[in-house]
Amino acid sequence: MTIIYETINLHNKEHGIYPWRYIGSDQFNNPLYLGSSRDLKKDIEILGRSAFMKIVLEECGDIENKELRKIEVEKYLKPNKVRSDQSYYNRSETYSPGCGQKGMKHSKKFARTEKWKLSRTGHSVSEDSRKLMAEKKRGNKASLSTKKKMSQTRDSYDNPCALEWTTINPYKEVINIRSLRKWCRENNYNFYDIYYSRNGWKSTRHGTGVKSNQRKLNAN
Repeated sequence: MTIIYETINLHNKEHGIYPWRYIGSDQFNNPLYLGSSRDLKKDIEILGRSAFMKIVLEECGDIENKELRKIEVEKYLKPNKVRSDQSYYNRSETYSPGCGQKGMKHSKKFARTEKWKLSRTGHSVSEDSRKLMAEKKRGNKASLSTKKKMSQTRDSYDNPCALEWTTINPYKEVINIRSLRKWCRENNYNFYDIYYSRNGWKSTRHGTGVKSNQRKLNAN
């Protein structure tokens, strides 16, 4: 069953924040689908789905998406002048059947007034919502014991992500090294001399790194 629906941001509406509503069409009448607006999706991510309500404005039967979109535009978007009304997330009142073509839904620039910009700042989230989000973030942090184990793993020769190095020291001795930083600390060598092949050192790195898979021997 195809429908025309309206999604309402209950938080924004209650606090007089723009935008707070969105009109859209749904080919499959999916109760979990609230709209395709980028800003609407951001607000859903911040506030949670419980802060939004989806209302069915019209059931359109078994029709093609092209016809459904025409009904959406002619009966709801244009009459409500959603593009100029700051209360709507909608950015366009036009319709085009071709995906990505000029005139497609959301293709025109939205009139972002100063009042609209203000509503998109931190003022759009209540203090209670901020505390809730902060608590969720704190809940994802590792405990002190876990952090200690992670640190020990990173600083260990058994670290599976540690790189292996073949180096030639200033005395022309070949040394194979795993976990270069730890080895330099234990043997009192300058890590950067070996890492950057300077002051008589020549180094080749084995494994994956940030910039390359292997560091070639550099000339003195």
